[in-house]
Amino acid sequence: MSHGCVSAVSTSATDGLSLIATAGFFVPAAVLVAVVVMAVVRDRRLAARDRAEHDGGHERIGSPAAGDRRPAG
Repeated sequence: MSHGCVSAVSTSATDGLSLIATAGFFVPAAVLVAVVVMAVVRDRRLAARDRAEHDGGHERIGSPAAGDRRPAG
């Protein structure tokens, strides 16, 4: 009669191990994908900021980066 009980325990253990193995694969994979996406977004933002600086997009009247461009007089 105890043979049926061992089978249920081994089935539960196998199910638990498969859940751990699945989480052990997909959780690090999801973290890696998130890190790559964040790096790409950061790179795009930095590139856009560099392009804006080179194109003069940061120079607006009254902005501290542009300095005082009002004519003296």
